[in-house]
Amino acid sequence: MPKRITITIPLDPEKPTTIDVEGHSGPGCQKLTEAIQAALGTTSDTTLKAEFHQQEQQEGQQQMQ
Repeated sequence: MPKRITITIPLDPEKPTTIDVEGHSGPGCQKLTEAIQAALGTTSDTTLKAEFHQQEQQEGQQQMQ
């Protein structure tokens, strides 16, 4: 069964727009949001969650074995 990936974009005119990806690790999550970011306009800040770094670390460990 494929993993479920959820992209959440809360819209509030009083706050900056954010994009949150759940269910995907590593740098691939940035690929998932590229088109959304382009449609929304200029990105002012990017915060990478622990899952982003977790996948990179796991891949690095596999290559070392």
